[in-house]
Amino acid sequence: MWQINATVINITIDGQNYPEWAFCVDTALRVVVYTPTVVADHSNANAIQTWEINDGKVTAAMVNSVK
Repeated sequence: MWQINATVINITIDGQNYPEWAFCVDTALRVVVYTPTVVADHSNANAIQTWEINDGKVTAAMVNSVK
């Protein structure tokens, strides 16, 4: 199982640097591409919780990198 300690996008999009910003966001999103599916017996609850935490970190990083 994997976990993100911190997700940082070091570029703030300002309307002129979209290619660089998009590259950083794409890189951050690669971490959360795998989306676990809830199973009936909840045997993968930890994987889902980890994914939700990591997804939130990436979302926050994206929001904080936009003016």
